[in-house]
Amino acid sequence: MPRRNPYAKLDDIFPKVNLPKMQFGKMPQWKVKHFSINDAEAARFNMSQWQQGLEDRGIVPGKYTSLSYKEGDKWHVMMSDTPAERKEHLDAVLHNLTKPGMTWIVNGLGIGLLVQALLEQGASQVTVIENDPGIINSIGSIYRSRYGNRLIIIYADAYTWKPPKGVKWDAAWHDIWPTISDENLPKMAKLKRKYARRVKWQGAWAQQMCRDMRSGKLERQAPGFPAFLLDENMLNHFEKNIRRKATEVWV
Repeated sequence: MPRRNPYAKLDDIFPKVNLPKMQFGKMPQWKVKHFSINDAEAARFNMSQWQQGLEDRGIVPGKYTSLSYKEGDKWHVMMSDTPAERKEHLDAVLHNLTKPGMTWIVNGLGIGLLVQALLEQGASQVTVIENDPGIINSIGSIYRSRYGNRLIIIYADAYTWKPPKGVKWDAAWHDIWPTISDENLPKMAKLKRKYARRVKWQGAWAQQMCRDMRSGKLERQAPGFPAFLLDENMLNHFEKNIRRKATEVWV
């Protein structure tokens, strides 16, 4: 029996990014990396999500791209194009499909996951506010060569940048935080107030999950691969108790 990919439709409307591997920057140092997830790794990760009540943040075996920054001697994932990450931006992608030729203001470029989706879907123009020159000169230059004047990238701080007088967009999206946390909510609110009269619609990365953390519905931590990989003792527990059920759901 062939394995079922529960994210096949997601791949159709929100594809993974197309970026080469690269390393750039000094403070911080950044790295775009390609990584693969095999069947065993996917099963382990999905069981951990199941245990924490995050069944919709599963992953399927395949190849993915991540953006990481170096802090001390350790690398930390800033974002990736895994199914969970794409689902957390899905509100913006679906809104973009409601009207052809939309204009967007996006806070945070990252690996260009959302920017690529919006422009490939037919947005007329996307303006990005990004505060890291390394990301702009490396990742940004790739997308600018690909999309030309449909993509505008401004080197600025999302909180302090002042839009030109009278300029408006159809929609805004805010994604400048490295982790999912209820501590992001006041900053999301600040950005939303800033653009309230300049856009008709706006959203922010994983905002509902942040709200669930504040209400106690979700544990206060930063979900994401590989943060929820189980240690061996926990894995053995789940292999014994719910392995069959988890496998039916995700694989």
